[in-house]
This record gives sequence, structure tokens and C-alpha cells, in this order.
Amino acid sequence: MSRREHYVTLPPDVRIKPSVAPLAESVSWADASLGIADAWKLSQGEDIIVCSLDTGCFVDHPDLEGAIFDAKDFTGSRYGYGDRHGHGTHVAGLVGARMGNDIGIRGIAPKSRLVVAKVLGDNGAGSDTDIARGILWGLSKGATIFSLSLGGAFGMPATKAAIRDVMSSGGRFAFAAAGNDGGAVNYPARYDQFVSVGAYDEHGRLTDFTSKVGRLDIVGPGVKMLSCAPGGGYQEMTGTSQACPVVAAIGALALSKHLRDGGDTDLRTTADMREHLQKSANDTGRGYWLVNARKLLEMHGVATQPAVERDLVAELPWRYELWRRRQ
Repeated sequence: MSRREHYVTLPPDVRIKPSVAPLAESVSWADASLGIADAWKLSQGEDIIVCSLDTGCFVDHPDLEGAIFDAKDFTGSRYGYGDRHGHGTHVAGLVGARMGNDIGIRGIAPKSRLVVAKVLGDNGAGSDTDIARGILWGLSKGATIFSLSLGGAFGMPATKAAIRDVMSSGGRFAFAAAGNDGGAVNYPARYDQFVSVGAYDEHGRLTDFTSKVGRLDIVGPGVKMLSCAPGGGYQEMTGTSQACPVVAAIGALALSKHLRDGGDTDLRTTADMREHLQKSANDTGRGYWLVNARKLLEMHGVATQPAVERDLVAELPWRYELWRRRQ
């Protein structure tokens, strides 16, 4: 592999179990761990666009119907944005698979919309330049959450610069998989502009393969994760690549609720997101935090007035009075 293509999806120790076919809409073991049913009472990711940067996507998967807003290839693949690898379709399903269709699985942010940037080729490898181009394209499409289940041991200056452009106006957040080699946190997760995501198992234990040397911000479920596969089927995958889109989707839930309801806490910078995730997480006392969707959304105190009411009071009191009389 050339130096230009040292950013990859899956180190060899990540396990894949193909040909899983749920008979009805499946509930993951992770849902109970995350408190996702309670979180969905507060937000399902409405009005949030998530940019998934990976190996493309099988956009015709029945569980992704209505989920994909746009898709584009940056690798020059003969298959365009289509996913010949399987990784990209899997992570997209973890974010935005639709619920209520009585088939397959449910994504963590089932009412979010996805833009899919194919920045890793059909062999699972890609370049810093292509990843950066995908990030800026996602920005142009209105994405506010960016999920990168990829990494490498070397710095990624173009990716870092692109994310800096994304963050310049605030209110946008990037998540990256910490890595699966058990050593130092990979790039780009190592950069401060990203929330670095590790993986825990069904027993709430940090996985041995999670790269943890350095800054590990938050840990999400990443073992035997069932999601979509090219062709319309399903498969299980294990890795920080799976934990990353789960945590990114939880970020989308929180951002959706924040934009709708306001609240007493700010949510504009990566530091804000990192702090909120850790404050609401289950602290293991061992230097890592297990993400908790329910607590994160409950931590965002809803303003005493709806956002539209609060804004009218502050800006145009006479319009507020007219609005109130119509309620």
C-alpha cells in the first residue's frame, strides 16, 4: 500500500459475520445499553444531516429508503458511490436505518438524513486528499455531523485543514474511530477537532482492540453490531468503526433536540460536545466513559419556553402577543 493510501477502514483483527438475516425489525443489544428507547422520546435526529465518509453505500437497501440525501464518489471507482466493500453500507445503517418498516434494523438517528462521501476505494483504502474533499463536499450539503470510521498511523494535514474549515462557524461536529490496533489512537481521531471513539462489548468492557494510548474521548458499543449490507442483506461487524457512527448518531440526537428546544447548555464546539458526552456518560473509573444517549439528551435542560416563543419575546414583543393569541 502506498503512503498516499494508508488510511483504511478495517485492520485485520476486526471480525465480520456475513449472511445475518433478521426476520423482523431487530433490536440490538446496544439499544438497552444506550437507553435509546428513552432518548427517542426526546429526539430521533430530525433536521440533522450526517455526512458518512467511508467506502460508499448501497443506497437501494430497503432499510435506507428515504435516508440517503445525496452520495458522491471521490476515489475514481468504476462503481461510483456504490459500495463494493461492505463497510460503508454497514456504518450508514448504524446511523440512519429507518424504523417502523418491520424489517431489518433500526439506526440510532432514524429520522436524520445522510450524505455519503465515498472517500475509501473498493479495497478499503484511501488518501488524505480524497477524505478532505469528501469533508468539504459534506459541508456544502449542509452536514452538521461528520462520521469517519477510518484511520491510520500518520498525520492527515489535508483532513485536519478541511475539518478546521467545517468547524469555523460552530455548530458542526466530527467523530472518528480511535483505531483497532490496541495502541496509540489513530489519525484523524487523534486531532483535537475530532471526538475520538473507542468500542465496548456487551458487558460494558473496553475492548482489547480499541486504540487507547492518547486521548480517548468516549466509548460506544462496537461488538457484534448488526447492520445493513450491500445487496439488501445484513451482517455483523466488530470494531471502533462501528462504535463511531453510533456515537456520531447520538450526537445528532442531541444536536437535533438542542436546535429545536434550546436549553441551558451551549453546544457549538467540539469541546462542548466532548464535555456533554463525558458528563452524561457512565464513568467506569478506569479512564474511559461509556456513552449514554438517554442521559445526554436529558442533560440538555429544555428551555422554559419553546424556541419560537422565546425568540419572539426577545426580538418582537408585539409579534409574540399575536402568536400567543393564535395558540
